[in-house]
Amino acid sequence: MMLLKHGHCLLFFWVLLAIPVFASAEKDVTRLMLEANAAYGRGDYDRAILTFQRITEENGYSASVLYNLANSYAQKGRIGLAIVNYERARRLAPANADIRGNLAKLREEAGLFAPDQGLVERFFSFFSGNGWAIIGSGCIGAAVLLLLWQFWGQISPIPFGGFALGITFCLVLASVGVVRSYRDDPWIVVDEDVQLLVSPFEGAGSLGALAEGKKLYSLGKRHGHFFFVRDASGRRGWLSAQAVLPIHD
Repeated sequence: MMLLKHGHCLLFFWVLLAIPVFASAEKDVTRLMLEANAAYGRGDYDRAILTFQRITEENGYSASVLYNLANSYAQKGRIGLAIVNYERARRLAPANADIRGNLAKLREEAGLFAPDQGLVERFFSFFSGNGWAIIGSGCIGAAVLLLLWQFWGQISPIPFGGFALGITFCLVLASVGVVRSYRDDPWIVVDEDVQLLVSPFEGAGSLGALAEGKKLYSLGKRHGHFFFVRDASGRRGWLSAQAVLPIHD
């Protein structure tokens, strides 16, 4: 019993040690956010960008930090980097009207008109990949509870079949949502004067210019530091990896 008591005391000791660490980390994030917002407010967008980037490097992504980082890039005229961070923020908070509004406004001002989404695309874009994964996990949990309920004889066969069909339908939708989220993960052009090339070599012939901020999709081929991609209009060609950034980082 004395050993058990000492074990509890030791655990409690480490918990007490951890509390100041977590409190200090939270205080650092708050301080950095205040510094970044102050820099943005006085028009020092370079300082704001560096500080928001530091927050993401030390604490991971959050929709609010990515949104503010995107706003800072937009003020600097870095359209591609602004769109990348708006898109990343939108994936974490798909229903946020401010993120969607600023992203749409920036694209419109830059002449980057996104093709109209169909009903299916709009439906599956309402949640992020993580959101669909959570829904799928909930469906699995509901299925387990339903089976246990049936096993204990608390539900008749007819309602059981209806519930099972509904859960299966939701699980299929969630699975499709997760797959679409990561299969259709686009890249964004982040440099100026980018050319779509006919072959993966420096100095290769150009198929046309790619505007900064344009959305591209990988076709799975790579040669050196070149990727084979297509744009929304269906053009296909090679592009230097240095000219693009993925939305899903």
